[in-house]
Parts: sequence; structure tokens; C-alpha cells
Amino acid sequence: MNPQVLKRNADNILRRYAESLCPHLAEASVVPRVTLSHESWRPAVHECHANVAQWVELNPAHKAVMGWSVLDRRIGAGACESPYVQLFAHSVVESEDGVLKDVTPVMAAPDGTQDEVRFLRHVGTKEEYVALLEQYRLGSIVLWGHEKLEDVTFIAAGSPPNE
Repeated sequence: MNPQVLKRNADNILRRYAESLCPHLAEASVVPRVTLSHESWRPAVHECHANVAQWVELNPAHKAVMGWSVLDRRIGAGACESPYVQLFAHSVVESEDGVLKDVTPVMAAPDGTQDEVRFLRHVGTKEEYVALLEQYRLGSIVLWGHEKLEDVTFIAAGSPPNE
């Protein structure tokens, strides 16, 4: 299924959730991508929720952390004429020593590199996060505006996260 725009300024639940993320954008931390595998299992490209669930099942001392990868197009080299921040539903692993790791591979750039992810934790329960993604088939949230939130676009995902 191709991603589709759900709606601008969607219902109040989504709008309030998006607004609640704005004050926390600066808290997004860089999470390195790591190559992990376990016997006959390897993580699949772009399947973060399933990859993290599988890794945690195989490594019970690790925890799944749900949240958002952050693409900031307001400043710097990636700045756009119409500034925005796009938040992609994402999951990472927290090891027993508290270090976050992104176990999900992405398609590498032509030079073989894979960008690190800026990650913003979901504030709330796992159940609330999963319900939000499943109810709205939410793949990403686009926050428009430079200094303040001016508009919000919600984009549907191809499939809901696995538990």
C-alpha cells in the first residue's frame, strides 16, 4: 500500500498528540545503527517494530523503546523553503546498560553508509503508542512551521506495527 495523507489538522486526538511532541524535539538523541543477528535470524530492512520485538524476545535483558525518528528540515544543510519536521514511527533497542541501538537496516547510500537516527521516545505506554499507530495506521507526522507549529499533516503507514 502506498503511503497517503490522512488529513491536515486531523482530529483532536492526533492534533493534541502532535502538539505534545513539539516541546520535546530538542530531546531527540542520536542512536547509532548497529548490525545485529541471532543464529538464523537477521533484521529486515524498514521493519523496525518487528525487528525490535524479535530482538527483545531473543535477548530478554534488552527492552523495546517506541517513538519517532526525527527528520528536521528547519535548519542547516537540509533546510527547506517551507520548514518542517517529519516524525516517523520507529522502534529501537535499549541494552541492559541503557544504551539505545537501532537494529533496523535501511537501504545504504551509494557510498555504503547508513545515517544515524535522531530518536524521540514516545511519552506514554506501549499500549497507547501501538493503539495510536493501529487506529490511524499512522506512519509519520509532519509538523509544519519554523518557530511554532503552524500545521500538521498525518501520513498513513503501509502496515501497522507488530507487537
